[in-house]
Amino acid sequence: MAVQAADTYGATFFAKLSKEEIALIASDAAFGNVDAKYFYVLYLVSTNASSDGDMKRLRLEAAAAGHPSAESDQCLLDALPSEGMPPSTENCFRAAFNGNPNAQNFLGLLLSIGMSGLKEDAPAALGWYRMAAFQGDSTALLTVGNQYNYGTGVEKDAQLAIHYWERAASQDNPEALRQLGRAYAVGAGVPADADKASAYFNRASDLGDGPSQYYLGLLYRFSGNFQSAYVMQTIALKTVEAGEMRDGIVKERIALQALLSPEQIRTASKFARAWRKKKAKAAPFIGGTDFVKRLQKELNKRGFKAGEEDGIAGGATRKAYRQYADVLHLPNAGFSSPDVYYVAYRLNLYGLVQPSPPPMPAPVEAAQQAPMEPAQDAPNKPSLKTDVVSTGSGFVVDHKGHVVTNAHVAKQCTSVGIVDQQGNKITAKTIKVSAFSDLALLRSDDLKESPSAAFRGGEPIRLGESVVVFGFPLAGTLSDRGNLTVGNLAALSGLRDDPGMLQISAPVQPGNSGGPVLDSHGRLVGVVVAKLNAIAVANVTDDIPQNVNFAIKSSVLENFLQASAVEYQTEGGSTKELPITDLARLAQHISVRVECYGPL
Repeated sequence: MAVQAADTYGATFFAKLSKEEIALIASDAAFGNVDAKYFYVLYLVSTNASSDGDMKRLRLEAAAAGHPSAESDQCLLDALPSEGMPPSTENCFRAAFNGNPNAQNFLGLLLSIGMSGLKEDAPAALGWYRMAAFQGDSTALLTVGNQYNYGTGVEKDAQLAIHYWERAASQDNPEALRQLGRAYAVGAGVPADADKASAYFNRASDLGDGPSQYYLGLLYRFSGNFQSAYVMQTIALKTVEAGEMRDGIVKERIALQALLSPEQIRTASKFARAWRKKKAKAAPFIGGTDFVKRLQKELNKRGFKAGEEDGIAGGATRKAYRQYADVLHLPNAGFSSPDVYYVAYRLNLYGLVQPSPPPMPAPVEAAQQAPMEPAQDAPNKPSLKTDVVSTGSGFVVDHKGHVVTNAHVAKQCTSVGIVDQQGNKITAKTIKVSAFSDLALLRSDDLKESPSAAFRGGEPIRLGESVVVFGFPLAGTLSDRGNLTVGNLAALSGLRDDPGMLQISAPVQPGNSGGPVLDSHGRLVGVVVAKLNAIAVANVTDDIPQNVNFAIKSSVLENFLQASAVEYQTEGGSTKELPITDLARLAQHISVRVECYGPL
């Protein structure tokens, strides 16, 4: 949680700022600057300079304006009931969809144990953990590794567990180091190797991991190094709390005392007293994809070469950040809180809002809110002439007229419309857009009680399963009633091993975006989102890829709908496989064409 980080490490940074600058930040916060609001919260927490009421108000205002770190902080406060208030996960979902890994981790925890009004759902929990892990979050990498190791919400896969643990261990995560030590000790997912096991336990022991000290002591004993074993068990006695393992440590020390001379015991005890825990290297600041994208965009606008605006803080982004920090007279600025939030304030990442927004805003991502329709009572203002500028696909998800499509289909539209299966053009309203997950929620009263998609429940989809895609590609060229294509699930993740995506072989074309992907029982498993750019790939590989297409996993969509308070049907499909003709009819009944209107 960013606030805790500032409380521990922020005082030194804030001491560098003059009283005049702090006053200016406070003034900017009061007049609606979102970045100033959040940065000033960090200052107040670090210095204990104000009442809890001031901090709570500013944090709420920053969260309401879409600042993902403020949303994440507020998420942790809201998710537990207090003072008679029921728990709320609204800010958790908002921050998670804005790419904040802290919120993604926390949602994973809530879903794994069924808490704060969310049903226990191990596969959905794994999905959120994997999203945080995809960004390099150490805790998430460890957790995903553990879930693959124990088969929680996913099939057991010892080698994948090793992969995630190694990535977490590279950030000095003690438990990941311990898990790797155990894996090499017993040969789980890797060949047994006592030297590698000892090396991993040693690194974790240096970081103060008591169980690793115990295991390292056992390895020393088995190898005949009784004095070193006694040293480690003596150190472990300081770090392991009461319980079964501590009882084992006591027994080990007693057994080792019988194998050592009094002089050896005194020497070993002296080494144990001199032991000091090493400090782990600082965890990399992640911030979340939305935050980093905005940072990259603003740095690029100012001529600092932050690289591709992809939301990943790579070397180019960090170099540009340090160069800009130097311009602000912040030499050696860390890419961590609170330094990075001060730079964000100076870059004005999240802009201005009204000083006192409503305490419970509609859950719409601030940067992607749909444009307001022209006021009806302004006859003297000429209206813009609009026309269909693009089309996409969508599908009905409930009996209240809610339709799902892609964010990239709807976000730049002046307004949106829907063409139903009878060819009727009906009005629709954009309810919510999430750029992070590339999902948009529309609503049309004319689609109330229309057939809706049934989400796949129970067993997750497996590699190689048959899928069908329905949509309205190449509007004006192909059928106005929609097109069905057939394929298979080619991979359980997307580009760069994106855990929120599926790769499918069913052909898609421009206009398919936002359409449903159904399994052979007619249950929703994904939302069409993209096809690989064959020409771009051919320019690099001299080979043209065929039918490499991607869909957003239905579990991601379910979380998006839960955050929007939309009730959807799970399971619901046929208990037996349907013939293609029946699948086509079902897909056709739930699908619509989405039209994006804009100025000519």
